[in-house]
Amino acid sequence: MKTYSTPKQGTYYFEVNKWDGTFEKNQVPVKIIGETEKSYKIQLLGFTHNRVPNDTLWVTKRKVKVKGEENKQPADSGERYWWQDL
Repeated sequence: MKTYSTPKQGTYYFEVNKWDGTFEKNQVPVKIIGETEKSYKIQLLGFTHNRVPNDTLWVTKRKVKVKGEENKQPADSGERYWWQDL
C-alpha cells in the first residue's frame, strides 16, 4: 500500500438506494490517505447516508475523482498506425 505524507484531495461519488427502488447520486469531499493498484483509502470530509466526517474507508478508484487530475489524458504510448506514415 502506498501512503501519502500530504494527502491528496478529491471527491467521492456514491449512490443511495431509495425506497422506490431508484438510486440517488451523491458526492462528498475526501482526503486520499493511501492507495493500492485498484483502491483508495479515503478520509471523509463530510457526511454520507451512513457515515460521518473523519471516517476512513476503502473504495474503488473509479468512485473517486482526484483534484487536479480530472482532465488528465493518458500518456501517448508512442505507437503509430500504418496510415500515419502515408
